[in-house]
Amino acid sequence: MIYSVAAAVMMALSLAGCRETPLIGPLAGQWQITHMTDAEGHDVMVSDRYYCFYRHTAQLTAPGETKITANMTYDNPSLSLEFAEDSPVFLTDWGVTPPPDATAETRNWVEHYHIDRLDNDHLVMTTAEGITITLRKY
Repeated sequence: MIYSVAAAVMMALSLAGCRETPLIGPLAGQWQITHMTDAEGHDVMVSDRYYCFYRHTAQLTAPGETKITANMTYDNPSLSLEFAEDSPVFLTDWGVTPPPDATAETRNWVEHYHIDRLDNDHLVMTTAEGITITLRKY
C-alpha cells in the first residue's frame, strides 16, 4: 500500500516537472498582423506579415522571405525588440518606424512596444512612435 502511494506521488511529480510552459505566457507563438494604424489614427496598408515570439527571441516573418530575428525583452505590458543584424528601414511592413537618421547600414537598435491587449487569441500593441498593431493568433 505504501509503495503504491509513493509510486503515485513520484509519478505525479515527474509529470508536473516535464510539462513545458512558455516563459512568456499567451504571448508565445505566431501572430498575424490584421490591422495597423499610424499615430494619427489612419489605416496603414497591411500585407501578409507575422510576429513570432519565443522565450527571449522574436522573429518577424513574411511568406517566401527570410526571417528577421530580434532579441526580446518582455515584461508585460512592455516589450522591446533589439535588432542586431537588420536595419529598421526594411521593417516598415511590420509597423516599425525607422529613426530619422537610419540608413540601410543601421544596426543594433531597439524598437519599444506597449501591450494594450493580450489574450490567447488577440494581441494589440503600440510602438513608441504611436503605430498601433492588431494581431491574431495564427
